[in-house]
Amino acid sequence: MSIENSKKEILLFTFISCLISLCCVNTISIESLQPAIADSQSKTSYKKIEHTLAITGTASKTVPTNIVILGLNIETLEDTLAQSYKKNNEISRKLANYFKQLNIPDKNITTTNYYSTPKYRSVRKEINNTFIYDNIFEGYQVSNLINAKLSDLKMVGYIIDYATSLGRVLITQITFDYYRPLQKQIKDSLLPLATKDAIERSKISASALKLIIKDVKTANVREFSPFSPINYNYRPESRAYPVAAAYAPAPPTIFSGTTKIDSNIDVTFIISKL
Repeated sequence: MSIENSKKEILLFTFISCLISLCCVNTISIESLQPAIADSQSKTSYKKIEHTLAITGTASKTVPTNIVILGLNIETLEDTLAQSYKKNNEISRKLANYFKQLNIPDKNITTTNYYSTPKYRSVRKEINNTFIYDNIFEGYQVSNLINAKLSDLKMVGYIIDYATSLGRVLITQITFDYYRPLQKQIKDSLLPLATKDAIERSKISASALKLIIKDVKTANVREFSPFSPINYNYRPESRAYPVAAAYAPAPPTIFSGTTKIDSNIDVTFIISKL
């Protein structure tokens, strides 16, 4: 065998070996990719859309209030800060003693704010057909804001009568409320009714839309604490009683009325066509 023929045989053998190697690689690659291809096909398959219907169920009950929050602002205005501070303390002590006479616990009396500030009055003047404003110093104002929590509505009128007779005492708020244990008890009793209301309303809506309620997806109870604030800006000069008149038999009449307690639940239902 010549050298040239030997070279041809070697080249032919090398070519056949490379071809066989390539075929094996391609076969292995395809087989290894089959699970990945199958997984990709499953992921790109159609996913069924979940249809929902959101409904809010509500139940309520009207109850009489049993707590009154009375806000008072003891306000004094004097030429010096020391004088205003002293007068404010005198009125505050008298009012505190009156609270004790009414057997109001100390824990039910709260100071919400206490501050002092110089007070000015703006006066308009005309000079050469031009209006200017002068700030005239009136004195130092001291304010002591107090909240009293009362369980007897009749006390409100007597306290207002007495407090306003002491001087410049403003009524900042009258808020009617009820004890939290009572609120929780009522709301807990209303929750099953609110849930039933949500179910009934979902059936009505589904029937109108020709749908079927299949299941409940989510349910969320909404907490809400109602209150009935009534705010007054009660000026003592509009009803200037002497101290002796504080115990008169006809104090202001305050009506509490009633308060509506609500229980709400948001429910999301899974629905489908008939």
